[in-house]
Amino acid sequence: MNQEAQSPQVEYKSVAFTDIETKEQEVNGVPIGIIKGMASTFGNIDLDDDVIVVGAFAKTIAAHKSRQARPVRMLMGHDRFAGVIGGFPIDKVVEQKQGLKVEGQINLDVQRGREAFSLAKMGVLSDLSIGFFATKVEFEQRGKREIRLIKEIDLREISIVDEPANPKATIDEVKQAAYKMGLMPELQKKMNESNEYIERLLMAANLSEINRLIFKLSH
Repeated sequence: MNQEAQSPQVEYKSVAFTDIETKEQEVNGVPIGIIKGMASTFGNIDLDDDVIVVGAFAKTIAAHKSRQARPVRMLMGHDRFAGVIGGFPIDKVVEQKQGLKVEGQINLDVQRGREAFSLAKMGVLSDLSIGFFATKVEFEQRGKREIRLIKEIDLREISIVDEPANPKATIDEVKQAAYKMGLMPELQKKMNESNEYIERLLMAANLSEINRLIFKLSH
C-alpha cells in the first residue's frame, strides 16, 4: 500500500439522513432545532473509489474535546461566507460500527437556521455532508480499481445539503496544489504525454482523483 499525507484542500462527502429525527427545544434561552443522523459511513466504497475506515474520526473528536469540548460547526451547503447556523456538540459526535452518528443543534434565532430546519423537516434538505482534510490515507488495488482508504480525518464542519456533494477540481486549483508541492514540471510533462486524459481529469474529476494523480507524479 502507498501512503499519502494531508490532502491539499478541504474535501466533502455526503450521506443521506433519511432517518432524520427533528425536534425543538431551548438551550440557555436560545431556541434550537435538533437533528440526528449519520454524517459518514464506514467500509463502503463510494463513487470516488474512497473508503472511510473505522476509527478515522477518533483523533479529530479527541482534538475537539481537548479544546474545551468545542462543537463541530454546522453550515448550510458548505457555505462558510453565509456563516454558522449551529453546531454539533462533540459529545454527540460518536463513532459507531456503521459510521459517524451525530446530533446537531440549529440556532432558530438565526434566519438561515430557521430556513434550514424548516427545509430539513420537509425533507428538502435531506443529506449531511462532512467538510474535512484526509490526513492519513493509503491506496489499495482491488482488481482494476485503485481504492483510497481514508484512515484519518481532520473534521472541519458538517453541513446540511440538498443533495450529495461532488466537489469538482478546476485546472487552476490543480495547478496551485501541484505548484505548492513542486510538481508543476511533472504535471506539465504528464499533460503533454496524455493530454486528452489529463484534460478530462482536470476538468471533470473529483478531488480524490486529483490527489491520486499528484501522489503518483511525486513518486
